[in-house]
Amino acid sequence: MTCEAERLAALVSAAAARLAASGPFGEPPPWRTEADPYAVFVAEFLLVRTRADVVARVWEELLRRYPSFEALAAADEGELAALVAPLGLRKRVPLLKRAAAHVVERYGGRLPEESGELQKIPGMGPYTAAAVSAFAFGRPVVPADVNVLRFLSRLTGLPSGHPTKGSPTLRSLVARLGPAEGGPEPGRLIDFTRHVCRPRRPRCGECPLGDLCGSALLAG
Repeated sequence: MTCEAERLAALVSAAAARLAASGPFGEPPPWRTEADPYAVFVAEFLLVRTRADVVARVWEELLRRYPSFEALAAADEGELAALVAPLGLRKRVPLLKRAAAHVVERYGGRLPEESGELQKIPGMGPYTAAAVSAFAFGRPVVPADVNVLRFLSRLTGLPSGHPTKGSPTLRSLVARLGPAEGGPEPGRLIDFTRHVCRPRRPRCGECPLGDLCGSALLAG
């Protein structure tokens, strides 16, 4: 490891430890309190490019109408499309049904716990799989969405790279944010990047990392 790589790793680890001792940051969404992996799966599937507060209303009704993977796989596609229409996700409806059918046929209606296995389900990319693994099963993985990658870019001063995947250097630092490395629980990290280190008008005055953050130091 080069001196610069060591510096970045130490910076991210220090920030992660401080976040673990700070917060909470905003009100967590309702699916974080669910012990049902199906409920978490539905929420994370609907959260693609959609705000959590908008998803919450549709999520509750979807669970009421389709309370299991079996019910979702058998759902009428037109009725399901009408239900998720407020989210602008009509095109994902066939994918959602395919995902539910895959879980029923391959796993007997029970989600696998590991992120790698979850990615075999139609429509489950790396972030969604990591989020389900972390929030439904407590696995020590870090769901790194665009918000988390933006935070790392601001913290380190590194270019963000790809708009949704980040740069290889940023991705190599993600694991240091997790609880296995002394960092915050995944939900706390996600809430911090959505409510404090926001895309626009970040609340730097409320951030516990002001003396560590490259962007804050430059601005100051």
